[in-house]
Amino acid sequence: MRSLDRKTEQTQANRTFYGAGLVTSLTGVAAIAAAVESAWFFLLAASLVAGGYFVSIRLRAHGKNLRIVETAVIAICLATYARLFATGETSPLLSPGLAMSHKELALAVMLVWAEVVRSFSLVSDDSLLFTAVPSLALIGVVATTSPGGDTLAYFSIWLCSSITMFIESGKSGQERVLAVRLSRSVFESLLEEAVLTHPEAILYPDADSWRRQLEQARVHVQWDPERDLRGRKLDYRSLQVGISRHLIEDYALRWVLELRDMTPLAHKLKNMLREGKHTQAEKLLPRERLYPLPSAIARRLGAA
Repeated sequence: MRSLDRKTEQTQANRTFYGAGLVTSLTGVAAIAAAVESAWFFLLAASLVAGGYFVSIRLRAHGKNLRIVETAVIAICLATYARLFATGETSPLLSPGLAMSHKELALAVMLVWAEVVRSFSLVSDDSLLFTAVPSLALIGVVATTSPGGDTLAYFSIWLCSSITMFIESGKSGQERVLAVRLSRSVFESLLEEAVLTHPEAILYPDADSWRRQLEQARVHVQWDPERDLRGRKLDYRSLQVGISRHLIEDYALRWVLELRDMTPLAHKLKNMLREGKHTQAEKLLPRERLYPLPSAIARRLGAA
């Protein structure tokens, strides 16, 4: 069952979450690019960061974790920083534009390149949230080296995108697949007052009458085609039941007899399908049986 007032959410690799993270990262890059007065640096770094975010989303969707990339980036950055401080040598790639003669900006540019590489391994909420830290540091460098610039504008964009990112992060990792057990008497009492979400002519000859019933109904139902693990339609349909907010309290506190967490099984099935083990996966599916609807309910729902 589903509450009629809830919307389906995409949370494994939330696009808004990653979008806000990308804006946060690009704000820091743009601030440094403006400070060193190098358009090609911004275009190159921004393109690579955007590509890194895309790769991270794909890696997360496939359950991959390249934490070793972050470790390698830290080691490379430390070595590069040490060399810069020891010799004072640099290059146009590491120090574009004004950074060639400004050590603080040169260090900020290297931090940008570190974030470019790190953007390819943002496969967890924590790693993505951390992007707000170096981005703010980059804006801080601009504030100290280029007073009177657009620091406030960069900070405002950073603040909005970071807040959005932190809000969206709270939605991740909350998806669960639950098996809910109700008593047959409760289930059938819901169906007895249910109204179909589509005006089947044989059941509702008068469309206006159906519309009024639907608006007043506390229970909505619809018939959806069943599918197998490969997404192919089966020759039977399943009943989807939605309850309104007026029944939520009874549902949560009195009607539910048992909740079983089926999330591990769902993940296991997903991995098996990805590996092409369709036959083995089908054997793990819970056994399904036809529900013996009372004749009066069957006629009401168009199942007779």
